[in-house]
Amino acid sequence: MNTGAALKCLVVGAIAIAMTNAQTVANCATYASGNSGTCATCNSGFLLTNANTCVSGTPITNCATYSSTTPTNCATCTSGNLLTNANTCVAGTAITNCATYSSANVANCATCTSGNVLTNANTCVAGTTITNCATYSSTTPSNCATCTSGNLLTNANTCVAGTAIANCATYSSTNVANCATCASGFSLTSDNLKCLAVIANCATYATSSSASTALTCATCNSGFLLTNANTCVSGTAITNCATYSSTNVANCATCNANFLLTSANTCVSGTAISNCAVYNSANLAQCNSCATSYTVTSDNAKCLASIANCATYATSSSTSTALTCNACAAGYSVINSGAACKTVAKLHVALAALLAMLFAYLF
Repeated sequence: MNTGAALKCLVVGAIAIAMTNAQTVANCATYASGNSGTCATCNSGFLLTNANTCVSGTPITNCATYSSTTPTNCATCTSGNLLTNANTCVAGTAITNCATYSSANVANCATCTSGNVLTNANTCVAGTTITNCATYSSTTPSNCATCTSGNLLTNANTCVAGTAIANCATYSSTNVANCATCASGFSLTSDNLKCLAVIANCATYATSSSASTALTCATCNSGFLLTNANTCVSGTAITNCATYSSTNVANCATCNANFLLTSANTCVSGTAISNCAVYNSANLAQCNSCATSYTVTSDNAKCLASIANCATYATSSSTSTALTCNACAAGYSVINSGAACKTVAKLHVALAALLAMLFAYLF
């Protein structure tokens, strides 16, 4: 054999030996082409790990490689399949830099790859993690959007353990028991302990607390009027009117302090009559109508407590201390010299009716 042929044999033999030595992954069945040291498939009963080893284990459908540290966990899935947070591989569309997907909905990313954070827009972007933050702002990834269960987002951009307040968006970093800002459509109570539904077009609210069930509007935005139903509606203001009728905003319901509501739908300065609702526009010393549960005296100078079920009252005046009932409504009778109306017993009513019929028949 000539020298050239001998050299060629030596080279080929060396390559063959090198390849044989490189293909030494225990329990590897086949190796990747072009890279003799990389295992492509393992023997039956063995799983290929992301550390290029073959370990004994139970296969997961559509899993390509398994964790070298925890072989029961899938590390990567086959092409077209996504790794879920339930350690399964399911078909889906990949999200850039997403490490695992939600097993409940594979369209949602569950965790991002190292150096990336999950946003509230279901994307993975470069960012620094905040302890106990679940999702980050898609517009400002340095800000946490939501915290993990049992933790609350503070106005210092931290997530701390605490008890949630319904509809609170961020909590006080100095006292997590207090809400700092409410979610859209809600406003804080005065003690910062509750978020209550806002009133449309309300500018400022009356003092409230955690015991409040609803907010009370104090003033409305420009161009809106406060009604006696605690709403703000568009309308034309009446000078010194505090609240307007919810059924007809053109009418004033109550006036500002030291002003009286008149029968002419105006608010004028005057001396108030206790429990008077509307005053005579021609004579403010006279009350036209009283507040609920009160009745105006015959001289329109006073409002006295009404008598339940009274139909007509005796003449009264500003010197009267109480009303006297002359006649009660049907089914009631006057008692205690007109001080009250008592229910008439059904038997008495029936007897009276019978006597009336008998009288009509005989006479």
